[in-house]
Amino acid sequence: MLESMIDHFRHSQETVSELQAKTAKSVSRATAIRRGRRLTGGEMQQIVNDLMACSEPGLGIDGRPCSWLLSNEEIQSRMRRNNA
Repeated sequence: MLESMIDHFRHSQETVSELQAKTAKSVSRATAIRRGRRLTGGEMQQIVNDLMACSEPGLGIDGRPCSWLLSNEEIQSRMRRNNA
């Protein structure tokens, strides 16, 4: 895998920052926690801490929103709509 990545980098016309971003995305996907795996409380807290330390914690590696901060009022409003 590494040899393939290095070969790609050698022959690529992309900028260093574009290559760094692609590499980071690739590594993130490869090392992601798989769906269905149960996490401990400490692991969950660490994920939240790591997310909040990011420069853009609300966006996933694909640029789409991955988290939202909701006020208590928003949560209550959404729960009322779902129960109506």
